[in-house]
Order: sequence, then C-alpha cells, then structure tokens
Amino acid sequence: MDNFEIDLRMIYKEYGLKIKNPQYENKTWNIKKELMIWLNIFYRKHREKLKKIIKEDDIEKIILDGYERSAFLNNYDESNGVPINTKGNTPLFYIIEYINIPEIFGKENLDDLKQGLNKFSKKHASLLFGEQYVKKDFNFIEIFDDFDFKILIATFRIKETSILKKYIDAIEIHVQGLTASLGIINFKLYLNKKMQNILNQVALCNQKSYKTVGYSKDKKLYQFRQLGCNEISSERYKNKIKTVIEDEIKWRVLEEINKFVPLLLYRTKRSDRAISVYKTNINGNGFHNFWKSIGIEVNACDFLLDYTGCISWENIFSKDIYYIYTPKKNTLTDIYAHDIEQAYIDKLLCCLSITEAVDKLSTQYAKEAGILTKYNRKVREWLKLKETMENQLILFKRFLKEIDFNEQRGCGVKFAEIQNRCIHTKEIEQIQGENIEKSKRTLESIMNIVNANLEAFSFTSNYKLQKTTLITNAFSAVFALIAIFISLSNQPEIKACGKILYTQYQIHRLAFILICCMLVLIWKGKTIRKTISYKVDLLKRRF
Repeated sequence: MDNFEIDLRMIYKEYGLKIKNPQYENKTWNIKKELMIWLNIFYRKHREKLKKIIKEDDIEKIILDGYERSAFLNNYDESNGVPINTKGNTPLFYIIEYINIPEIFGKENLDDLKQGLNKFSKKHASLLFGEQYVKKDFNFIEIFDDFDFKILIATFRIKETSILKKYIDAIEIHVQGLTASLGIINFKLYLNKKMQNILNQVALCNQKSYKTVGYSKDKKLYQFRQLGCNEISSERYKNKIKTVIEDEIKWRVLEEINKFVPLLLYRTKRSDRAISVYKTNINGNGFHNFWKSIGIEVNACDFLLDYTGCISWENIFSKDIYYIYTPKKNTLTDIYAHDIEQAYIDKLLCCLSITEAVDKLSTQYAKEAGILTKYNRKVREWLKLKETMENQLILFKRFLKEIDFNEQRGCGVKFAEIQNRCIHTKEIEQIQGENIEKSKRTLESIMNIVNANLEAFSFTSNYKLQKTTLITNAFSAVFALIAIFISLSNQPEIKACGKILYTQYQIHRLAFILICCMLVLIWKGKTIRKTISYKVDLLKRRF
C-alpha cells in the first residue's frame, strides 16, 4: 500500500473534521523536525534578503534554486475535479450511501454478544418517534445453525446526544453463519448529511498537488537550507484525503461498538475491510483524472451489463470494496446497491480480512520469537508468548480448520446476473482459496517454532534434573560405602592386621570406590549431554 504522511490539520481547517485515528495520527512531536521545516520555509520566502547576510554554499544554492524551478509555492496541476454545475442541469454529485463492515464471533459467545448489542442500542438508539421505530430482536441470533442464513437483528436511528451522531444517522446490524462454530456480524453505517457532503466535496474538488519540505534526521539543525522538496501528485493526495476521512468515520464508530461488543478483526488490525456504496450522476466515460483521483481504476473494476454501475477493488490507499452506480428507479442496478454485501461480505470479504489478520499476527509473533531466540530468553517468556498466541488466534485457527472455500464461492455467480464480465471477482476468489492454505502453513510454522523451543527447554530442564539426581545418588553411594567400611573396620579380624596394613587397606579401598563413582558420573553426564544437544540441534535445524 502506498503510504505517506499528510498534514491532518489541513483536513480540520478545510472540512472541520479532527482526525484521531491512530493509524494516521502522529502523536510523537519532533521539535527539531518542526523547527527545521519552519526555518526552511521562512528562509525561502525571504531568500533574496537573507542570502546577502547568510552566504549559501553550492549544495544549498542548487537545492533552493530547485524549489523555485518547480514552483514550490505556486504551481499548476492538471485538473482532477468536475464542474459543479453543467449548464443548468442537475449538479454533479458523488454521494456515499452507507459503509458495511463485517466482523466474526464464536457461537459460544452468543450471550455476551446479545448483552453487548443490547447495551449499545440502549445508549445510542433514538426514541424520538417511539420504541416501535427501534427494531431489536437479538434472540434471533440463536437460530443460525444454517451457514447460509442472514437475518436483520437491529436497525435504529442514532439519537442526537450520541457521540456517533457526528458521523452517522442510522445503523443496521445483521448476523449470518460462516462455519460450524463461527458467525459474521455486519454493521451497516448510514452516514449523516455532513459526512456525505464532506466526502462529496473532497471527491468533486480540484485538488492541488501536495508539496512539503523533505525532512532528514541526519541533517543538523543549522543545515535547514539543505532540506529538499517532497511532492505528491494531486491525484494521489486527493485519494489519500478521501481514504483518511472514510477510515476516520469507520474508526470512530467501531471504537464505540468495541466498548460493548468485542470486535476481533478491529482489535487485530485497527482497520477493517468494508464495502462502501456510492451513487453518482458523473459519466464514467469522462473525467478520467477525476476517477483516478478517487481511487477508481478502470482495469480493477467489474462493470454491470449496461455500465450503469461497477465494483471497484482495492486501490493503493484503501482495501475497501466500492460499489458505484447511477441511480435509476426500479432497476437491478438500484436494487443491487442495497444488497451487494449479500454477494461479497457473506464470505469473501470476511475471508480476506481474516487471512490478512492471520498474516499480520504471524509476522508479529515471528519477530517476537526471533528476539527471544537471539537473546536466549527464559522459558517463562516462551510460555507467555505461546499463551498470547493461543488466546489471540483461537478463532482464526478454527476458521482455517473449518472453512472450505470451494463451498463458499459464489460471489461471481450472484453478481453475474447483471454483470458485463466477472474477471476480477473470479480471480480474487481463486487467489483467496490459495491464501487460506498459505495462512494455514504460516500459522503452523510459527506454532512449530514456539513448540520446538519449549521442547528444547524441556530437554534441557530434564538434563539438569537427571544430572542433579545422578550426583545426589553418587554421593549417597559414597556415604553408604564409607558407612559400610567403618562398620567392617570395627571387626576383630580387621584390627588384627596391624596398624600399617590397616591404614593402607582403608586408603586403597576408599580411593578405588571414589574413582569408580567419578568415572560412572562422567560417563553418564556425557551421555545425557550428547543426547540433549543432539535433540536441540535437530529441532533448530527443522525450524
């Protein structure tokens, strides 16, 4: 995914929306960076006067001249917007209708799910028109033994005092089956007029390219004149702004829902895949730069038969799926706009999110295992890592074990009824089946690494225990022999041998016993050590 930082203050200044999403919010304030950038901008604005006072070296002169040649402060960008009015006709628009986000849950957690959803609705549901306008029937959750069922369990408007009212007007909650022990819960968010207008304004505007001073931490503070210029194309910058705002809305709502209902995918990735539905009256055959600037690539779309709508897959900034259509009353195009998640979210989108979460967690745990191996951490830390993995991956492991993606296919079949072609959908379905198998192997590999290290610790612990036991037994044998020797030495026959012979006899016998015990101890220790080393090395070579 293409990634670069943007000035979040600009979004607040232009659209009145504060971005708090941790995915974008930069909480670490670098005073050196801010000061160098400010000095660089200030110097360039007053360069003609300041360069007479502070002499520029050759490198600084080349860099600063480059700013002027590229027209850093004033430049011309190719238009990526659309006209607001078209000769008295209906104004052009690009309006978002809703965002649909899937989550997974274990069927054993149905009671907790019902209680959480009930508390959430009590806090945020509007009763302005009476209780009858708030549909809630969470008991329906209990009947989803059928994998293919889908049922609406709640729909309500958001009350005025709710913190969610700043972003959405209403919400629908659906549940459906996924595997034998897992289900999907879908949150359909209907954005309010303000958010719709902001996204419409972002999409239609003619955004300029984004230019900023390129900070380098290797530069000293006094080298602020050597900072270069970073320029982001207007199309990429506009697409980034749109994605940041969409993700902010999703994050705000999911963050609140997560207080009542545990959202596994959200907690794992902090950014869920979703389907966003937009309606527009903008001609798809024109305004090429406009479509590109909002992340719609023709080569990544599946079109309807009459080209009045399309499904756009992920772009460089967002992994969301977009359904864009031209509203025409009583047509399949309009009907499908409110039913697209039936074809995509049911299985495919949730599978995409889960495999991404598994891959992310596997990478994270592989790094932690590498650190533990590098610094020879104690067995307690390995056990803690394994416990964390088991707790976080329990539902994912069940999904990978139970899912049969060949049976879950059918998005393309459903969409083909009104579709001109079904290229990307079928390709993604095919690739997803391979990704599931890959995720299985990756997860098994990480678990094997952890188990191998714990097994090695077990071998080492057993070796130390056997060594301690052997030494204890050896000393016990020595003391027993000494006791026997002392008891025998008190017999009259031994005392009669004379003082010299008696002393030599004791010394030789004791030395012989000690030598035998030490030889046995050394032999046993080497045998156990070789066995342990061989098993540990064998485990390490395997993983």
